[in-house]
Amino acid sequence: MSVDHNTGLQLRSLIKKNGELELSLAEVAIPEPAADEIWERIAKNDLSERLQLVAWDTPDDLHERLLEVLQRELCLANRDDAATFEQSVGGVLSNGWVYFNRGNTAEKAESWQILSPVRGQAHGIADVNRFVQRHFRKEAHARALQKWRKVPKRSKARQLWLPPP
Repeated sequence: MSVDHNTGLQLRSLIKKNGELELSLAEVAIPEPAADEIWERIAKNDLSERLQLVAWDTPDDLHERLLEVLQRELCLANRDDAATFEQSVGGVLSNGWVYFNRGNTAEKAESWQILSPVRGQAHGIADVNRFVQRHFRKEAHARALQKWRKVPKRSKARQLWLPPP
């Protein structure tokens, strides 16, 4: 039986003129939560199976939580499992290297996201992206700096490849 998350059953009661109580179930539409209701749902952990919220206190704590979640959700062997990470975003393992073949990566690359409500600061998506790139794409970065590379140079506009701090 498939579950429709847009409808639910409502218990209705009616007291008839003769004093008899009549109970019935009716299928009703479930309205989308109002903007402020989402906070109540977060507090109750009543969210979609596809959305996970993780609390953190400092930028270092954010990075630790991020690695924990990525290891668990992507089934990484450990926090440094770059090959499995790269395959999760569309890479193909071949002869010990992970390759990104044009035209074959979009579906997997779009299958998961890390969201942030801001672009700048330590919790912004720009820094989160840099952290993930530095952590999981070190080998690709090193290959991109080789003289006879088969990996594109880093993008200056977005600075996807950055040297370690």
